[in-house]
Amino acid sequence: MLNSPADLRDTYSMYESRCNEPGGEDRFYEETWAMLRAGETSLRKSAGLRALFESLVPDGYEYLRDLDFSRRRYGRTGIPLREAADAVDTSVFSNIIGQVTFSSVLDALDQPDFIGQSLVTTTPAETQQVEIIPGISKIGDVAEDVGEGEEYPIVGVSEEYITAPRKVKDGFILPVTEEAIAEDKTGVLEQRLSGATESLGITWERELLDTCLGQTTSYSRNGGDTQATYAASHTEGDFENLKTGNSLVDYTQIEDAALLWDEMTDPNTGDPVTIGGAIQIVVPTALEFTAHRALSGTIEQGAIDANTPRTITANPLDLQTRRNYTVLTSQWVKDRTGSPSTWFLGNFPAAFQYREIFPVQLNRADRNSEKGFSRDIVTQIKVRRKGAPAVIEPRKVIKSTS
Repeated sequence: MLNSPADLRDTYSMYESRCNEPGGEDRFYEETWAMLRAGETSLRKSAGLRALFESLVPDGYEYLRDLDFSRRRYGRTGIPLREAADAVDTSVFSNIIGQVTFSSVLDALDQPDFIGQSLVTTTPAETQQVEIIPGISKIGDVAEDVGEGEEYPIVGVSEEYITAPRKVKDGFILPVTEEAIAEDKTGVLEQRLSGATESLGITWERELLDTCLGQTTSYSRNGGDTQATYAASHTEGDFENLKTGNSLVDYTQIEDAALLWDEMTDPNTGDPVTIGGAIQIVVPTALEFTAHRALSGTIEQGAIDANTPRTITANPLDLQTRRNYTVLTSQWVKDRTGSPSTWFLGNFPAAFQYREIFPVQLNRADRNSEKGFSRDIVTQIKVRRKGAPAVIEPRKVIKSTS
């Protein structure tokens, strides 16, 4: 769909038929969006802005002929004024080109270099300002042997809460002018869109990584002082999740870091902390292949001599254990930490949340706007998102330095 002029004409015919049905216009946009999500079209392979405009806008072909600068050089001195009843309606064009560009926006944000969104759990926020995230402490091991006819023990819980930072809003507006459509600069539009979207993605990635890698100080439990995410000691429940002198070489350093969890206890019950889920190893690019090697291959131990034969065994991290270990890396890890040797281990989505006011959104405005009149802008595309990452449970992640 939307890959040839014939597809565009069929699309507009479908739009006209849908508009005659109750709720048909909404169903039309839902169907178009479903096809975009299925990868059936994009700006890059679509028929182009000019073809879209001609096929979706009433009298679009005639309107663009009036804008043809080459024809105006040979006697055409101006564009004829149109009466209000003969105004060019670009609303359908604005809506469809908006959906096509939104597909391109999502593609630009979903690239291997951006790993931040995989390190957090996205959760709706309750307020745009500094937020108190309430919780309930664990009960712990309080079950007792209840004899026949005796009452069960009564247990209680205590208040637990985390403070999350103020939410931030990022976005941009991309205008599409008459000239861009008349000259069919589809590639230029997508280049501008991709550049602006990548800028939005970089800002978002930095915010997420700065929180998940401990570059910003935002962890606050039960109203206590704001403190570092990774440290040798913490207030409001002391624990250590910083392992120094632990350069990543093989599986033994991963084991040494994981042993810090054995020393951590729940601040309310005194029981060992529960890490749960898969374990992610976040490394800078310089440690990418080292980390993969640490998770696979074989282990050789012992000297080759008559008394101590060499033992070759499977890597324990490569076995089918109760946990799944995965490696995440990008150039942004070193960019944020400033170190080519610092690495991280843990269940990141359980430790961090992205508190979201609204997800990535795309809004459109057609030419019936002030800028449409004053600047010949046919449609405007606004992309935005609002939210902030927060530290929920730093006991589930560990930082190792060399």
